[in-house]
Amino acid sequence: MVSVAWFGSPAEGFSLILFPAYAFLVWYACLRWRRQLMGVAALVLGVMLIALLAQFDLTIRRALHLHDDGPLFRFMLYSEGVIVGMVGAILVLVPSHPAAVQPCRRCGYELHGLEVANPTCPECGTAYAASKVELAPCIGCGQDVPAAADGRNLCKGCLPPAAAPAA
Repeated sequence: MVSVAWFGSPAEGFSLILFPAYAFLVWYACLRWRRQLMGVAALVLGVMLIALLAQFDLTIRRALHLHDDGPLFRFMLYSEGVIVGMVGAILVLVPSHPAAVQPCRRCGYELHGLEVANPTCPECGTAYAASKVELAPCIGCGQDVPAAADGRNLCKGCLPPAAAPAA
């Protein structure tokens, strides 16, 4: 009868899957809580558990007076810890959101790159599309304009002409 198992026994094959599965679990936590204290805590805890398992293996072998044929296993654990730590540190430091992406609050059109800070959306026509603005009537003509902090709400038509620069 031909043996199909490549790793000796199914348990040994399953144990080889645990290393990358654990690494992906720690990396997922680092990416999920990137740039947060929780992500750093997940990384530190993940690496510490690997080192603790290596130390536990050594302690058990010494306590049971077993022949130390486990340096290879501990080397794999330490290598796993270094790789998980390095990749996890990179993932924790990845920015959490793309920089300066402003979607329209009505249709979701990306407003990044438009010259005005709170523009009219070119896609759906929503005024002040980046964020909702409180409107107040202009004190000159009554047209709705963005409310000024000082209470002097003036539209562009009611603003006094600017002084002409001296020539």
